[in-house]
Amino acid sequence: MREGGQELLAVHKLKLSRTLRSSLSTTNMIEFLYSVVRTKTNGVKNWNTSTQKNQIPRWIASAIKSHQKKMRRLRGYNDAPNLIAALGEALEIQERTA
Repeated sequence: MREGGQELLAVHKLKLSRTLRSSLSTTNMIEFLYSVVRTKTNGVKNWNTSTQKNQIPRWIASAIKSHQKKMRRLRGYNDAPNLIAALGEALEIQERTA
């Protein structure tokens, strides 16, 4: 609770479905994608070469794209419209109070 307490409470305040809420309550998806990118870009040796710095986003995007077919859908993805609406409402409330 100490590590992600505020974010966890924020997910609960959005009143999302149980499956979508459980998917968004962890960072497992992001950490897994980081490991995929790290594995697939392991052969890149010259990250800091000045001529190839503009290639870094391309290498990362290529790694994600090549793994896309193996990715699973987010559990509760059918509730994405509800998530978007809830985030919009939360943003409006935040803007009004600011």
